Amino acid sequence: MTEQHWGNYLVRGFPADQDTEVTFPVNAENTRPGMVVVASRIAGLMAALGPKDGPDGDPLSTEDSSEIGRLLDHLHRVRLTLEGQEERLIELLADRGVSLRTIALHLKCSPTTVANRRKRIAEAGERGLSAAGLDDEEGR
Repeated sequence: MTEQHWGNYLVRGFPADQDTEVTFPVNAENTRPGMVVVASRIAGLMAALGPKDGPDGDPLSTEDSSEIGRLLDHLHRVRLTLEGQEERLIELLADRGVSLRTIALHLKCSPTTVANRRKRIAEAGERGLSAAGLDDEEGR
């Protein structure tokens, strides 16, 4: 049996009037560690960040500060991981000779922004970091 291509899972519609369960396999041994981080936190992030504001406002407004801080920590880890994966895809496209303009179209930015980002990715790589990690370390 062959696996379905990842593109078949990329965009899903959800019925507006019912809950929909989303599941996916994770084999920690064969999955990039950062994506294990994302997979291990996505259900909790959806539970916390997904609910719309109610009559009393933001559902998180009743949480204590330590819980909001804990949530922020996990969201931050996921953000850094996803930015690192974005950098990976930018470099894969650039290595294949895809133009800065085309990459910029995917990122909804300018070719100059992509060129600057690639410089930052290279700089971070020299230090063994992703650009997202380097920016985080430097407080950018």
